[in-house]
Amino acid sequence: MTVSFEDCPDVRLAVPEDFFGTMELMKIACSENGQYPINIEKVTAMLLRYYNKQGVLLVVIGEIGKPVAYVLSAIDTIWYSDSAHLFELSLFVHPDHRKSTYAKQLMSFSKKASDGLSLDLVIGVFHNQRTDSKIKLYRRQFGDQAGAYFLYRPNAN
Repeated sequence: MTVSFEDCPDVRLAVPEDFFGTMELMKIACSENGQYPINIEKVTAMLLRYYNKQGVLLVVIGEIGKPVAYVLSAIDTIWYSDSAHLFELSLFVHPDHRKSTYAKQLMSFSKKASDGLSLDLVIGVFHNQRTDSKIKLYRRQFGDQAGAYFLYRPNAN
């Protein structure tokens, strides 16, 4: 896959030296999300799928070994079809860099990757902080919305 980085000049493919820095960002992302506790083994396994070229895409922003933003996507199928799509698993910008264009650059890269792979890009906003502003940003960047996530917690009061 060849993807142009013109619209996303700060974005680069992750390299092995980014592993621990990306892991730290993912810990912060999961902590902010607050939905479920992080399972380091599962996160490590997903990162290793990227480094082993097993249908996962990881791009970062920041110095090698010190990423400050990332988007993690996987090629997958929906449960009822064999049609593949590119599924954004997580997009995160470190709190110190949120006034940047990093999120937009990562989204732009994801669109270019989707084009390059000729696969639909599927994204969900599953977060409990600044949800409305995130949805508005995604709407501005992607346009079409096809559904929504809902969360019911049986033991919540």
